Amino acid sequence: MASCSLSVIEALRTTAQRLSTQAPYQWGHMGSCNCGHLAQTITRLSKA
Repeated sequence: MASCSLSVIEALRTTAQRLSTQAPYQWGHMGSCNCGHLAQTITRLSKA
């Protein structure tokens, strides 16, 4: 069974906070969708 680590939980919370306040969201854009924003949080890279 999979288990969550604190770093995963923090990344999800940070991404959710960013999406709810300021980040541009586009469902069809791989850098601006939910997964794209999570990848940016984890890697600290831009959507480009």
